[in-house]
Amino acid sequence: MNTKIVTRIVNGNVEKFKKSSFSGDYGKHCLGVCLKESSVYVINTNDSNGHVLTFTAEEWDAFLKGVKNGEFDMKRRR
Repeated sequence: MNTKIVTRIVNGNVEKFKKSSFSGDYGKHCLGVCLKESSVYVINTNDSNGHVLTFTAEEWDAFLKGVKNGEFDMKRRR
């Protein structure tokens, strides 16, 4: 697995975001995640001036549990 790192300034600090290895090198479906002690930042790595979504560690944990449980699978939406 080849993890890419993207940097972005968040609240005046330079933060390092891990880009998903599934998004490809030049794909348009690229998210970056920065895990902090009590929060998680999520960005669109293709939009250098875009918004930064901020979640608490608890919110992120609940989201990941839903992902692992298949609650957000595109097949379920049909």
